[in-house]
Amino acid sequence: MGLAEKLDDLNIPQMIVMRELVPDLVAQAFLKYFLLAMTKGESLYCAVREARQRLQDEFEDKFPCASWLPVIYQHPAYFPELFQYPLQKQFSFSKQAKVALLLLTLGGFSWFMVRPPLAKTLHNQWWDFYQSGQLSLVQMTLKFALILEPNNRATRYTLGKLCESVQDLDCARKHFQFAAQEGLPAAYSDLARLMIVKDYDYNQSAHLSQLGLKWVDDEDQQVRYSLLKNLGWARWKQGRDSEALNILETAKELNPQRAAAYCLIAQVKDERGDRLGALPFWKSCLNLAQPESPDDDSWIGLAQKRLSTTQISP
Repeated sequence: MGLAEKLDDLNIPQMIVMRELVPDLVAQAFLKYFLLAMTKGESLYCAVREARQRLQDEFEDKFPCASWLPVIYQHPAYFPELFQYPLQKQFSFSKQAKVALLLLTLGGFSWFMVRPPLAKTLHNQWWDFYQSGQLSLVQMTLKFALILEPNNRATRYTLGKLCESVQDLDCARKHFQFAAQEGLPAAYSDLARLMIVKDYDYNQSAHLSQLGLKWVDDEDQQVRYSLLKNLGWARWKQGRDSEALNILETAKELNPQRAAAYCLIAQVKDERGDRLGALPFWKSCLNLAQPESPDDDSWIGLAQKRLSTTQISP
């Protein structure tokens, strides 16, 4: 409480402080529950109440009265609004700054200890919101995680995928580039794909794919597959068909249940005049393609057209 009084001169509208010294475990748990409540759109007061209730349920046995320690310290000249802000406004920069100050008031050691796991918790929370169709909450949760860990490459990459899903490609590219600079192979793969389908820069796509292949772990077969697929795709567009076929065959063998390599091999063979040799790859392409994937969806149409043409030919 003494710390809150010293910070009073800074005219901070609201702070959350502990009445007494508190174990780091309790402080970390309170922060986790408080921020998760905030990401769901709760007001400051409701978020504190929810976090205190969680402390009471989980820590009262080991730390009696732990739920009574967090209190809201409000500047005497501040009058809280009597209406509920729209959800999009609840995470304005000023609110984020207040939360940052809240974390600092809990002590530097606790802040540095809790920041990485808390950022991870928030990053993992986005999937629940995504599945329920709450895209605005997804974006706010991930941005909140970035406040805690600005250089978290996984959060940056996930934000890039979210931007790409709503066709905000400038936003997607920005986050993918950051994650790639931090050494995330999946980000190289997504950048390489954008270079093919949006920029038509096949040289740069091949370069990014090769860089990603240097970084990717041997056991990360999903990302390795995507990098090989994009490299083969780029080589085909560069006119280097033989290289493209070899690379795409390697991708196909790595994961025979994904459609992309089959679809691309079929197109390369067709372009080379090997229409008969392309047929089994078109069939596999059609059988394995997933309509929810933009690339697969376009290749489904190509495969259907190609196979129907073959059936009516004498």
